[in-house]
Amino acid sequence: MPPTRRPRPASTSAQPNAVVATVPAPSPSPWLQVLIGQGGIQAFRPPTSSSSSLAVLSVDTEPKTRPSVLLGTAGCGNNWSTGYTLAPSRVLSAIRSHVERDDTWHGCVVAFSAAGGTGSGVGSRTLVELRDAYPKARLVAATVLPFAQVGETAVAAYNSVLAIATAVESADAVVTLANDHLDLVAGGKGWDAMNAVARAVMDDAILSLAGTRGRADWIPQVCPLAACNVLNVGWAGPYKVYPSQPPDTLAAVKSLCRNTRAVRSEPARPGCIAALLAASDHFPLSPSWSSPLVEKKLATRLFFAPHLAAEHGTVPLYHCEQRARRRPTASLAVVHNSAATVTADLAHVAVSATRRWHARAFLHQYPDSVAQGWIPEACEKVWEVADAYRWVTAPEAG
Repeated sequence: MPPTRRPRPASTSAQPNAVVATVPAPSPSPWLQVLIGQGGIQAFRPPTSSSSSLAVLSVDTEPKTRPSVLLGTAGCGNNWSTGYTLAPSRVLSAIRSHVERDDTWHGCVVAFSAAGGTGSGVGSRTLVELRDAYPKARLVAATVLPFAQVGETAVAAYNSVLAIATAVESADAVVTLANDHLDLVAGGKGWDAMNAVARAVMDDAILSLAGTRGRADWIPQVCPLAACNVLNVGWAGPYKVYPSQPPDTLAAVKSLCRNTRAVRSEPARPGCIAALLAASDHFPLSPSWSSPLVEKKLATRLFFAPHLAAEHGTVPLYHCEQRARRRPTASLAVVHNSAATVTADLAHVAVSATRRWHARAFLHQYPDSVAQGWIPEACEKVWEVADAYRWVTAPEAG
């Protein structure tokens, strides 16, 4: 069966044959950024220079990260099931307290690392509880995936597949940041540099869109199909901006393309469903800014699937401008829904978890219900998402 279509907002007036559409920006609406676990807090905690005005709630099971909500002092032992069953009411109560204080609240960005026990377990449970408590709210999950070859722990594959399977079912959009790609963009300079890149991606792409898009109109635009809601992010910046020296658009676009993972998986087969370009408002004011140049470069890199535009009424590339930043820096980010990168990320997690499960490796660390039921079901769910992407981007699907 083909994936179901996600309803699009009535205000969207995109033309199927267009390349770029400017989405009207509603009035700013607050979101809540929920950072879970040591990995999520260290990777996504906004710096003091952040341009985002979103409220931040941090959750951890160890006091060393100084979280807003402390669920314990001994951690979760890298065990998804421990985190999943650990005081979900306390996290939801803290979120509800924020929601009740703000009548304009629209949703949450839940950020965590998929490899650890706290991030994957508490993060999964938080998404489930939020979806049950607020079925109409927008939920975006931002998760860091472990290294493909090494992994951080022996059970990282199990934790990751359980977290991803839960996220794709509960969240409206799931933004995946692979450690391999973060390390590449950071130049192989270690964890601190990788965390800096992750924070910049969160601040310049996900949170800026959430903060300026109101009810997150960009989600149904980039995720027109409910079954294909896993996103990747490319980013370039930050670039210092001076009154007499605007940012170099050409250099920024080249860096953006270099930091955006190519999505071609097979020759002559398109792989990108849709994308959204988020540009700091410094760039359109620059004399060197050229929308056709940006469109051409990104179209070559992303390799859009043209048959989807006619079938689902979408445009390949949307464009929006971020709010003015507090500091004189500029950045470019592209949030793209691409089959090749998604299937590659999901495949390495599902393959690793499936192989370990068949070998019965480390299953003794989980309860029988999780080891014998939840893990294989999660692997099956992840494979279903990967198959949905293959079906959608196949030329014959149109």
